[in-house]
Amino acid sequence: MTLKDLDWLEEHLGSGPALEVVPKTETVDTFRIWSPSQFMTWSEPEGSHLLLPAYLTRGELTALIGQGGLGKSRLALFLAVSHILGRDWCGLQTAGGPCTWLMLGNENGIGRVKTDLSGMMLDLGETERAAVEEHLRVLAVDGDSDLCLSDLRAFGRLQRTIAEHKPG
Repeated sequence: MTLKDLDWLEEHLGSGPALEVVPKTETVDTFRIWSPSQFMTWSEPEGSHLLLPAYLTRGELTALIGQGGLGKSRLALFLAVSHILGRDWCGLQTAGGPCTWLMLGNENGIGRVKTDLSGMMLDLGETERAAVEEHLRVLAVDGDSDLCLSDLRAFGRLQRTIAEHKPG
């Protein structure tokens, strides 16, 4: 985008905060726009997805949303264990090989996570248990587990925790 483009936008759309973000003296790259044939010939890098077909992509933001008590945390924990073991999850194929899963949530206490894991690991063999032990990390919720991201101290703790455990 050039100065001339910004002038055209301002002339036709008016000036406003969105147009003033980039000073008129700077050149701004445009977004990458593709034709349908470019999408159709693109090949995805191997190991990009954790859940197929392309439902959960490595490095992308994913959210499970619903009322409290529906089992979102349990479902996410089961997904992590299934992925680590290379098993299907809820009828969907897992892929991409085991990676480190870091489960962060302050709704479920230690007892609840223990109960969930006990059920999920009940019939696992020694090798499978070792794989889950190696690749799964879960926040142990106690009195000091506030995940409020507007709290700078909690945000810093979260950053350090992610850096220490290196999920992905």
